[in-house]
Amino acid sequence: MPSVIVEPPSKVSIMAVAAHPDDVESWCAGTLACAIDAGASVRLLLVTSGDKGSSDPAANPRAVAALREGESREAARRLWLDEVAFRRHPDGEVEDTRLPVSVVRPLRRRYAPRLASSMPPSGASPSSPDPAVPAGTCSRTSPTPSHSERSTTSP
Repeated sequence: MPSVIVEPPSKVSIMAVAAHPDDVESWCAGTLACAIDAGASVRLLLVTSGDKGSSDPAANPRAVAALREGESREAARRLWLDEVAFRRHPDGEVEDTRLPVSVVRPLRRRYAPRLASSMPPSGASPSSPDPAVPAGTCSRTSPTPSHSERSTTSP
């Protein structure tokens, strides 16, 4: 099958949802950077802070989470993302249930993205159940609300 090049969206609001810090950077940072260059505003929602994302069994989960959040903020700065939101649910303990929906829905209402994107389940790491979580979550949250439904308060 031949490759197809699609122009990135421009001048729209995009919300990317991922389970862990660095998921978006390894999965679609180039696409988001192209969209930003074309005028899109991009916000990132991370369901966990990646507190178990260390190969060192003696690592302190809080220290790991702080490090990974810092790395995500720096990556967001370099990619020119508008915002990064951390929901800080325990790494490896998030299931595809109402919890992720309740996490995504308020931010989706607040940001009113034209596009909401999440990591496909087929791209999930076999070592963690979390990356597949947002894939079903974006499709089950309410559609982008009308202007009158948009929340102006912080989540």
